[in-house]
Amino acid sequence: MDTSIKLNNVIRSKTCKLTPYKGATESKTVTLEIEYDGLTIEDILAKAVKGDVIDWQNGSGGRKNYDKLVDKSTIKIKASAPGSMPQVDPITAIIQAASAAKMSIEDYLKAEVAKRQTVVLRKAE
Repeated sequence: MDTSIKLNNVIRSKTCKLTPYKGATESKTVTLEIEYDGLTIEDILAKAVKGDVIDWQNGSGGRKNYDKLVDKSTIKIKASAPGSMPQVDPITAIIQAASAAKMSIEDYLKAEVAKRQTVVLRKAE
């Protein structure tokens, strides 16, 4: 696909709500008409990737799973659901997590099992 093709007569509309400041109860709804004339397909994809990265960082894939991420790793995500955690087979996930924790796989699994064991104390009735 030639991503250097320039767009002509392409306008997209999106309605959004905004407030004057975070936590405000007052809001206004406006419709934005975004004109893409003169941009290339590559320009549009670059904008989409920027938003997808932010969605992933703030979604279930990024900050919420920070401890499971391996530094300098490559993570594949779907543009259709950029905020979701990528699907990784369980064996790969365990190997990556053990490596990130600088532990053997055996020690990592023992630690995970210990973390998941909970003691429930109940008050006698």
